Amino acid sequence: MTGSPLEHSRKLSTILFIDIVGYTLSMHRDEKKALSMIETFKKVLDIEFKNKGGIFKQYQGDGCLCVFDSSNRAIEFSIKIQSQYVLEKVPVRIGVHLGEVVFKDDTVFGDGVNIASRIESFCTPGSILISEQVRNLIKNNSSIKSRSMGSFLFKNIESPIHLYAISNDGIIIPNPKKLTGKGIKSNQINSTIAKHFLVGISLILLLLVVDHFFINVISSKNGIVLFKEDVEVSEASIAVLPLFNLSGNKEYEYFESSLAQEIIDELAQVSSIRVSAFSQSVFYKNRDDSPLDIAKELNVNYIISGSFRYLNETDQIKLSIDLFNPHNNESIWSGVFLKRLNELHTIQSELALKVTGKLNLDLNEIESQSINKLNTTSGEAFKLLLLAKSEIDNLTPESLFKAENYLLKAIELDSNYQQAYTLLAWTMILTTDPSLVPGTISSDEAISNITPLIERALVLDPNSSDTYLVRASFNLYNKNKVADAVRDVEKAIKLKSWPTVPTNFCTCIITTTYVASKNSIEARGSMRLSQEVDPNNVLLSWDKGNVHMIDGQYDIASEFYLQAVDQIDNAYFNTFLGWSYFHDKDFGEAVKVLKYAYNIDELPLAMTTAYLSITYYALGDLKESNYYLSELINRQSAGENHLNLYLAMIYASRNDTQRALQSLEKAFDKNENGLAIMTSLDPVFQTIASENRFLALRKKMQFENP
Repeated sequence: MTGSPLEHSRKLSTILFIDIVGYTLSMHRDEKKALSMIETFKKVLDIEFKNKGGIFKQYQGDGCLCVFDSSNRAIEFSIKIQSQYVLEKVPVRIGVHLGEVVFKDDTVFGDGVNIASRIESFCTPGSILISEQVRNLIKNNSSIKSRSMGSFLFKNIESPIHLYAISNDGIIIPNPKKLTGKGIKSNQINSTIAKHFLVGISLILLLLVVDHFFINVISSKNGIVLFKEDVEVSEASIAVLPLFNLSGNKEYEYFESSLAQEIIDELAQVSSIRVSAFSQSVFYKNRDDSPLDIAKELNVNYIISGSFRYLNETDQIKLSIDLFNPHNNESIWSGVFLKRLNELHTIQSELALKVTGKLNLDLNEIESQSINKLNTTSGEAFKLLLLAKSEIDNLTPESLFKAENYLLKAIELDSNYQQAYTLLAWTMILTTDPSLVPGTISSDEAISNITPLIERALVLDPNSSDTYLVRASFNLYNKNKVADAVRDVEKAIKLKSWPTVPTNFCTCIITTTYVASKNSIEARGSMRLSQEVDPNNVLLSWDKGNVHMIDGQYDIASEFYLQAVDQIDNAYFNTFLGWSYFHDKDFGEAVKVLKYAYNIDELPLAMTTAYLSITYYALGDLKESNYYLSELINRQSAGENHLNLYLAMIYASRNDTQRALQSLEKAFDKNENGLAIMTSLDPVFQTIASENRFLALRKKMQFENP
């Protein structure tokens, strides 16, 4: 901390949130470069902060919170550091707000801090966004220029906040149409509603309103109720926060999130408890939000928080867990557990029994059996599952293959570990998706590897919704059987209808299945289910983008793909972002984003390469277009799998109907991954959609209306 505010004081201040974009990804790709980046980041901040006379500065990982008495000094400081960061090629975002803050000891908090954080989330690298409150104080300063970005609604903030971008020389000015972050542009809601009201599509209107306002609705197919009406906060509504690592030993950091997810899984089996999805509570990891603020934001009555420490001398994990009611500052229960690593597999069951007991909840026979039943008899296998979960969250080729190895070892230790079989099948489905991992594995090999895992998982638990969701993904992506995928999705919903939270797998496969079958209404309905049970899952943003793509709303789709990129800055989400820009005819932005995605991994994704070829062709640059086409042809000759689909995209974009159809037929014969979904999702195939050969292929892929 810099400066000397009172030990406990409250004052109106200008707050800056500053962070480095994509720092974690940079650490994975080039640690030396990333460390140099953070060194430059802090050096510039320290020098200029002192020069401008700020009153508070606190580093938070790859970001920093600064407070100033003067808005003019705060913006001059922002311009100075951002200009230097642009020159040094350090991708920094800066959000600025004027509000009341509370200084206590060495921390600062308050609504003003939260709003500044939300404003920063809308920034693009190199930009500075400020609230209208700040702009009103600096508008007479002729040395500071700004441009309106529009009004935005932030979660738990009643009135819209108008944002402005600093437009001085050297500062990046974002495209206001493409700003996304922790909130939504207020006029986007109104214009979307108006558009659909005028065309009289009342059901789609309702679903669009739901999509933006998170209101529960009823959507049914064949009698399956997907969601229930809004109710008051249930008496037993709980958020489980990530555990805090007190040991300083990074080797055990995977416990922070993975163990919290397991606790959520266990509590979610009790129908009288509503548990917030981990994708919501993980947002508060390493933050200083008050328990009451967290409870209000997550709409819960209780919070479970805790810490752990690895005790080297006894080879034990010491867990300290608290169940707390922040609304009345009542501690319901606190417990300390000492567990050897090979005993950790019992902890979530013990915790669930303690929590339900302290809350005086009556368990029915099935719930009691579920909680008392251990998922595995092996503590080491449980540890490997936690490691796998922490890797899967990264969605990179390296992390997914690591997760596979962990899960294979877990199954070797416990051949009846149903959860591990299902998670391994899911991971293998991801590693055989050429949009995530270049096609090193053929469809035949993938099907041979994954089928016995799913079959074994269903033998161990024939009523697992998770396993049916995984099999739906398997049928859709690896086998290109749309009707089979739909049946599995409907089976998963009928088994539970998710009265609580399914945390193991994103319910996105439900949406994706309906997107594949061109069922926009059911796709939007299932998206609302995902919004209920797992609202911050990165694949939900991707889902929303896909649904808008099949409806031809490419500009809105790009906003949701941008949200996905903001969560995980990988080649996969950047490719879909560039793809949406292309179909919105923003070819310049498409090239920029696709080239960025192309350079992320050593071997670029096939879809990235294909759409670079397609975009350059649209720009009239045949030489560049043919360069990327030749790359795919050469990669295919060298033995890479799953490339015919992407070659078909290129040929379809060039109106080369015969080659496009030949490539698609080869893709079907080889059962290439993603053929069914992409022939529905990618508008490029509209050029051949009426061809009999194309319709025949769609029929073979079990489309009801090819």
